[in-house]
Amino acid sequence: MNTKPLLISLLLCIALFCSCSSPATHYAYVPLPSLNAVDVYQVKNDTGALTEVQGAPFPTGNSPSAVCVHPSGKFAYTSNATENDISLLKIDHTNGGLTEVMPRTPARFNPGALITDSAGKFLFVVNTGASNISVYSISASDGTLTEVSGSPFATPLNPLSLVLSNSDKFLYVANSGVNSVSGYSVDSASGALTALPGSPFLVGHLPSSVAVTPSGTFLFAANAGDNTVSALTINSNGTLTNVSGSPYIAGTNPIVAVVHPSGNFLYVANRTGSISGYNIASDGTLTTLTQTATLTNGVSIAMDPTQKYLLAATQNSFFTVNVNIVSSTATTSLTTNGSLSTTSNSVLLVTNPGLIFVTP
Repeated sequence: MNTKPLLISLLLCIALFCSCSSPATHYAYVPLPSLNAVDVYQVKNDTGALTEVQGAPFPTGNSPSAVCVHPSGKFAYTSNATENDISLLKIDHTNGGLTEVMPRTPARFNPGALITDSAGKFLFVVNTGASNISVYSISASDGTLTEVSGSPFATPLNPLSLVLSNSDKFLYVANSGVNSVSGYSVDSASGALTALPGSPFLVGHLPSSVAVTPSGTFLFAANAGDNTVSALTINSNGTLTNVSGSPYIAGTNPIVAVVHPSGNFLYVANRTGSISGYNIASDGTLTTLTQTATLTNGVSIAMDPTQKYLLAATQNSFFTVNVNIVSSTATTSLTTNGSLSTTSNSVLLVTNPGLIFVTP
């Protein structure tokens, strides 16, 4: 019996199955505050090439400063800074496009960074102008938001950034007004927040961003006011302890920090346009990577789920007289030792972007 045709057919079926079950692209969402819209780009997994999706940018509320996507991939949310509310947007799975669902959900004064827990049960939003955090339960069926009992929860002055621990048990907030990071325990049933013992924890001057390792062992704060990065150990009860040698030197005006999914590298976007890179040792100490990336006037970075790229949003001539500042995004590839090298993949934006989000 000649089994060769059967074997070929079987291999073709396997190849077709693999190609269908492993999408070749994913999406990056870029809020455009001055246009009251969110731009959407298709990102190729193999090359990092960016292509704006048809119909983008998509309208949202006034001055969206940040965007996040629900873990289900069905919904996205933007914090609308000058309108003091949250937009819910349905995601078109055929092209990543967005359609806003009205009405918008009230927040507090000047909402900014926002995240969901890994199960998609709750949405957490920092209200920078009000110095508190709004917490909402999320409807699994339609993504609508309901503010939880006790919300908003107080923070120190001017919270800018927030991050959950790997277990979703703890929430951490960078407070730029008092040079600290607040820590909270998260009630898994209600979403309510309770301040941790000893919170807030002192870091460098004007912390603007916080990031944690995938293991939930260490937290890093980018300190825009003194050009440093603070490294802290996350203890079993969620409290924070400074790592020996912290803080570490960064570039000028560090504003966003992200950790590589391996937990071995930390990347920090500096307002000057460079991206600082660090190796994370087993005790949380940082060593500067020999090769980093230079971009003009950096605004935000996000780790690509392929772990091969950083997506970086920049703005050119931020302090010029130009009314419509031309900006760009670019992918930055990661070498095996964590160093960075800029790729040729870039696209123009029509205005200054906010905090970007990349889907799995």
